[in-house]
Amino acid sequence: MENDFVEKLKSTLYPEHSIYLISYAKIQKNVSLAFFKGYIGIGFVLDFKNDIVLDCCSTLITDEAKDFMKSIFIGRNFHSMKDVDEINKVLEFSFHGPPQKSLHKIVKSNYNKFNGWKQKNRKLVNNYII
Repeated sequence: MENDFVEKLKSTLYPEHSIYLISYAKIQKNVSLAFFKGYIGIGFVLDFKNDIVLDCCSTLITDEAKDFMKSIFIGRNFHSMKDVDEINKVLEFSFHGPPQKSLHKIVKSNYNKFNGWKQKNRKLVNNYII
C-alpha cells in the first residue's frame, strides 16, 4: 500500500529521468534578502533526457523572490555553457540585488555538477535518450 502511494506521488511530480542538484555560494554580509548562514542556494530539478530545468527552489526569503527565480530558470535549456551564459545574462538584466554574483556562481556550479553526473551515469542517460 505504501509503495503504491510513493509510486503515485513520484509519477505526478517529476519524470523518472530527472535529478535534483543544489549549489550554494557565499554572499555579502548584512544582506537580509536571502541567506542561510551567509550563503544563498539554488536547487534545480533537471530533465537529464532533454537537458531542461523543470523546477527550482531557492533560499531566498520572500515568496515573490522565489517565484521570480522560478520564472527565470524553469524551462531553460541546460545543455551547454552557452545556455549558462544566457541564463546569467537574464539574471544580470532582471535580478538586481547583492547576491547577483553569487547566483552566477551557483548556475555555473549546478551546470558543472550536472555534467559531472551525466558523465558518471552515461550508461543510464544513454538508455533514456535512445
